[in-house]
Amino acid sequence: MEQYKYLLRTLLALDFKKPAVFIQSAEKEISTLNPNNQDHAVRLARLRDMVDSRKETLRTLKRRWTALAEELSNITLYIRDNLVKIEKLCEASIVILVDLQIKRKKENQLIEEIKTHFKEHLKDSLHQGPITKQYLETVKKDVSILSKEVSAIFRDDVFALTGLYEAIHDHSKKIVHEIDTLMANIKGKKEKSFEDDRVLLEQIEQVLVSLISNFHFELTAAEIRTETAYKDILLEKRKEMLDYVFELLHKERRSRSNRRKGEDRRRFDDPNHKGPERRSGKDRRSKKNRRKSLNLSS
Repeated sequence: MEQYKYLLRTLLALDFKKPAVFIQSAEKEISTLNPNNQDHAVRLARLRDMVDSRKETLRTLKRRWTALAEELSNITLYIRDNLVKIEKLCEASIVILVDLQIKRKKENQLIEEIKTHFKEHLKDSLHQGPITKQYLETVKKDVSILSKEVSAIFRDDVFALTGLYEAIHDHSKKIVHEIDTLMANIKGKKEKSFEDDRVLLEQIEQVLVSLISNFHFELTAAEIRTETAYKDILLEKRKEMLDYVFELLHKERRSRSNRRKGEDRRRFDDPNHKGPERRSGKDRRSKKNRRKSLNLSS
């Protein structure tokens, strides 16, 4: 996005006005000169050379404008493509998290581990001597409370993570939609003026800025509280649960790392697009092809 802003400033700094005004003024003066007059003829030849020079300057400026506008479009599409990837990853992550809440396999496993922990504890206690009924009831009560607390922590943490992914997904989707709309306007106009390009490219800049400036996502972790004396067990099980969740999410991300190699890879999704993908993300950002048509010094 910083590169987009820099190139847009470069594009907007291109001055078409001065050479155009000079050409208009010179041609007006040329129309008043008499080529049969020797003094006028010298002046006429000089003015024509200067007009030709300014016209060449305008042609160079137009080429630079076209190259810069194309590169700005490529940067926009590169960002857009990555936002689509983020959308897909968020969708897959949400499915995983919802599945965890429905099946509760890991949650039940953690609860069973707690029960096993206290069973082993009671066995150790029995080796040291008899245990009272009251102590046994206390242990049962603690296990029941801890089981409910683990379930609550699991539910709260998964819910918080799901909300975060939903927020990122919705924000990315909104930005992609805005980019697609503006890019469709750029591609859809058969006859474009520099002013049309300027307005649309500046609007895209505003959208890209909003991608970051409107990024206000929060992930608030539920505070660990327990009615028992076993807060350390809750902390341990929470860490185990989060490690498991993040491993599942990372596995999904790794499994999708090469998804653009498939035959069903994403096509450029805009209202006016009929043909194949414009260019692959690799080609758009590769060092070899990226600046093929862009010559800032020309």
